[in-house]
Amino acid sequence: EEASEVVSARIFLKLLLPGFAFHLPIRSLRYFKAAFDVFSDTLLDVIRSRDGGAGDAQAKGNKDLLSLLLRANRETAEARHRLSGSEIYGNTFMFLLAGHETLAGALTWALRLLARYPAQQETAHREIDRVLGSRARRDIGAAEVNELVFCAAIFKE
Repeated sequence: EEASEVVSARIFLKLLLPGFAFHLPIRSLRYFKAAFDVFSDTLLDVIRSRDGGAGDAQAKGNKDLLSLLLRANRETAEARHRLSGSEIYGNTFMFLLAGHETLAGALTWALRLLARYPAQQETAHREIDRVLGSRARRDIGAAEVNELVFCAAIFKE
């Protein structure tokens, strides 16, 4: 999580500075490089775990963006039209960064509106308590998320 936050906040460094700059004895640049390396390695691991040919992602019918991209790439008839590994990595990287910024903006706006409308905030709170009960402090699954109808409406608004 920390690596993705650092990369998201400082990605402009990767775009503006030459590669050798990250090897200079400048703590903030080396910190960014280390975070970027962790982020990149993690992203590559996720891509590899999902890209098992006709493996798990296809068998499970996952419909997340990465699984759909990999499946479409595998099913492309002509090899010359398929994305290379670096193109898949680049697209996935951009999806994550763009998605992070979009999600952050949506959450900020939703929380601002909830603060402005306390009755709706209370309705959302009651729904969360009803659906999650004592599980509110743990991770939740898709089934619970699907039951949060009012909360979903807030984010869609």
